Amino acid sequence: MTMNKTIQNDDQQAAGVLTKILDDEQQFTAEKRGDYRELLFVPAQIFLADFDLTVSGFTRDASTNGVCLITPQPFRQDTEAQINLFGQVSEESSLATCCWSSKFGNAYWVSGWRLSQSIPVGRLLKENQLIEPEQRGKGRLQAAVPVSIYLPDQNSRASGFTRNLSHEGISLVSKVETKPGQVAGLEIKRLTGESSQMESLCLWVKRYGEHNWVSGWKFLL
Repeated sequence: MTMNKTIQNDDQQAAGVLTKILDDEQQFTAEKRGDYRELLFVPAQIFLADFDLTVSGFTRDASTNGVCLITPQPFRQDTEAQINLFGQVSEESSLATCCWSSKFGNAYWVSGWRLSQSIPVGRLLKENQLIEPEQRGKGRLQAAVPVSIYLPDQNSRASGFTRNLSHEGISLVSKVETKPGQVAGLEIKRLTGESSQMESLCLWVKRYGEHNWVSGWKFLL
């Protein structure tokens, strides 16, 4: 009886996390997106020539002439930069101007950029869909939110971003290579600054471009 109650509570926790993230995404969409954007989750680099600085981030959505990014630092309005987007096999680049920037939780910012050159969003979306076609149509929420990956067996912590998540598990991209069978603590962060940690089992890992890995995890409920 106690074990069944624990499983039920853990399942409710996972469902609660998903519901809160969905609420965040709907609020964000209503406030920030002024035109139609495709949900696109790929690694990005923002090069600021004036500061000789490159910032790593992740896309949240994109159109042919604009992109929304999530990064560990803010950008001022009218900042000019070169933005590189990294698909599974292709790389797209454009000069861009920052239109707005706002806080995401306690350690990240989201920003909207106007691109000076159009990018082939369709090609990047197609590459993304081919990474894990078996997951399509299984009620997964597509969202890019930060995740801290704690690997107890290596006593290390790494950062990543979600591609999709459900009550049962999560798919994410990170610069750390994990192994199927590894158990990790995944701390999923929200727009409000709250976070939830879920003990998770790595089910599969694939190389993503030259510097990243995409992996699928099952919540250990």
